[in-house]
Amino acid sequence: MFAVAASAVQAWTPNTEYAYKVQSRTLSALHQVGDEYSGMLTRATLKLRAVSQNKLYAKLSKPEYADVHQTLPGGWGSPIDEQSLQWQKLDMTEKTFTIELRNGVVEHINVRPDVPEWELNMIKGIVGQLQVDARAENVINSRLNQLPTEQSEQAVYKTMEDSVTGKCEVLYDISPLPEYVLQSNPELVPKPKHSEEGQILDIVKSTNYSNCEHRPVFHHGFGGENDWEPASNKMGQFLAVSTTL
Repeated sequence: MFAVAASAVQAWTPNTEYAYKVQSRTLSALHQVGDEYSGMLTRATLKLRAVSQNKLYAKLSKPEYADVHQTLPGGWGSPIDEQSLQWQKLDMTEKTFTIELRNGVVEHINVRPDVPEWELNMIKGIVGQLQVDARAENVINSRLNQLPTEQSEQAVYKTMEDSVTGKCEVLYDISPLPEYVLQSNPELVPKPKHSEEGQILDIVKSTNYSNCEHRPVFHHGFGGENDWEPASNKMGQFLAVSTTL
């Protein structure tokens, strides 16, 4: 799971720099045995410079990782004791790359030829957190669709969105963010002037991995289960996957 600790920006301001904290955790456990989790945390800083609303220069700096082996009674999302971690430098090239967009949708990510594939996949996963199709650029037919208009600040619709996990169906739910939420969570709008310029919107994205056009996965050794697809929402009694942003 990747988490970008800031709200995605829909209208990029040219000649403006943005900085994001990037954090991820990959943990595994045998729940039948106990709450012992093992895995790895990563962290970095993502810096962006907007050349225009549709082109960004980007760079990941100070990438680090730490091995984890802790008891987490609340599950994989529980707070982790940072004092027990030993952070080490993650061997990434840290070279500048470009992001090309169309109405908030990522069209291309251009990296240098010497960037290894594993690093490119990490970049794709992080950049995907900033992808916001608020104009329904890739909308697909659905009886649930209520497309955004100039007269309405609410919208619900489905798109087919490309990301590092494949090209899959994504449900967008857009609504005005209530004033009491902004007052109790001021970090949601780090620049107060944004709230003065217009309505702050709450955009929730939910991915349906059971409806994908392309799914870059393979599997081996899962016997005894026939009625499931690899990397779908639920894979027999073994795995389940979900993404909500």
